[in-house]
Amino acid sequence: MTEFNYDTVYSHRLSKDKIQLRKREILRYMGQKGQASDELKALIDALVPKVHSSLNPKGAFVVKKIQGIGGDEIVIDNMIISSRNLSKNLRGCKAAVIFAMTIGSETDRFIARQSHASPLGALAASAIGAEAIECYVDVWQAEIGKSFEKDGLFMRPRFSPGYGDFSLKFQENIISLLTAPIRCGICVTDKLILTPSKSVTGMIGLSETNEGCIKIGCEECAKTDCAFRRNC
Repeated sequence: MTEFNYDTVYSHRLSKDKIQLRKREILRYMGQKGQASDELKALIDALVPKVHSSLNPKGAFVVKKIQGIGGDEIVIDNMIISSRNLSKNLRGCKAAVIFAMTIGSETDRFIARQSHASPLGALAASAIGAEAIECYVDVWQAEIGKSFEKDGLFMRPRFSPGYGDFSLKFQENIISLLTAPIRCGICVTDKLILTPSKSVTGMIGLSETNEGCIKIGCEECAKTDCAFRRNC
């Protein structure tokens, strides 16, 4: 690789201006797949610029060689991961990008302030934050994907702990590997919850075969009866 070296941890920052929030997705995070009320739409319109101003997108990532994939077991760095879903996702890949991203703690504080004023406002602000972190990771992934393609490597769908049978306990491994508390302020609690709450960790396989468009989130999740599932 020319731009990103194996085993080097890179920090990442993004201007909040590059995050374009989609009302359709915000409503989906609120469980509103049908026609939302004008009142709810107006509330979202009022909160979007406030949440957007609180964003501080930052993260860290590293490229690691995949040492082996056998059956349902993947070996990357010092991690031995038993996951049929992740093994399927990474099969045929020579390396993986391991990442942690957040929109920062100020958004959590804004959501907390909303909870004292209006439960619906807090729910809407939380949904806006969820859309913001997904947008951030999408932008970052598209950005680095262009660099990898120059080297003949193509990105697989990103896959996070908690997807399918990829255990949440690997949140701890990823956070430690990336020294995320120092680099971007992301920590994991003893209950395996990320803080700030609008944060995400995961892996993205790198393959020499271009398998088409990048699928994300709902498209990769086997829980087809989820109330928050994107139409895909």
